[in-house]
Amino acid sequence: MDQKAFEENYNHYEAICLPADYSANEKAEADKNEESKEHDEAYNIQYENYVSYTNSEYCEENTIDTQSMPTQPAELCESIQFEREAMFYEALAQEIEVEASEIIRQVNLITDYRLDIKNVLKNIVLDTFSAFHQNVQAHIYGSVATGLALPESDMDIVVMGINCFGNRDTHVANIVSLYNNIVNSFEDNVLVKHKKIVDTQVPIIKLEFCLEEYYNDKLSHGIMNLPYINFSSEESINPVLRVLAVDISICDSFNTDEHQGMKAANFIESNLIEYPVLKSV
Repeated sequence: MDQKAFEENYNHYEAICLPADYSANEKAEADKNEESKEHDEAYNIQYENYVSYTNSEYCEENTIDTQSMPTQPAELCESIQFEREAMFYEALAQEIEVEASEIIRQVNLITDYRLDIKNVLKNIVLDTFSAFHQNVQAHIYGSVATGLALPESDMDIVVMGINCFGNRDTHVANIVSLYNNIVNSFEDNVLVKHKKIVDTQVPIIKLEFCLEEYYNDKLSHGIMNLPYINFSSEESINPVLRVLAVDISICDSFNTDEHQGMKAANFIESNLIEYPVLKSV
């Protein structure tokens, strides 16, 4: 549809939409001029929208049936707006789907590494406290426990079954003992950063593991229970995922329901079982 045909179509629309008793002669000259101005402005806007639509990538990729195009400018503009919104939301949905798929792929890559490091740390916890406490446990909580972790999420571990009876000095001493045993259990190139923070309400141990060196260290000891990841390739894995951050705290309670992090993780897990669609959201 060229501009001339479009203009004729528009004039036809104007003719059938005006009131039946409309007469230009009954209008003052000023009214006629104002009507003409509004007509021109509306026509220009609608024709520009039509041209923009027909020149869009969507129209280049899809055959347009000109016979099914709206025959009135108002309908044409409505159709153009609908098509634009449809293209926008379709592109947005595809972008979200691609991003979500990549997040899942990256998370799956390092899941085995997370769980393996958790098990190693659990054994260190048992070695540190089992001689004096019979019910020592190490639990993951937070996003890693619920399966909602993003690739860059850290791993939260709480040690339970060590009752300090509210004695802060004993609590801090336990943190220091565990920290020292952890540091002594890994090479510096594997445990690249470590810190104990004891001057807070909840003393905590913060660790960072280089996953590539962790894999190489296990391989050097003949242990091949982890999938190989080409950590040097940014196409294989996000550089952020080369390092795994771990936070460890100690809870005096023996009951996991009394630890807010564990309680929240259990609540989320139960809801994911009941409403599995929530995980993808």
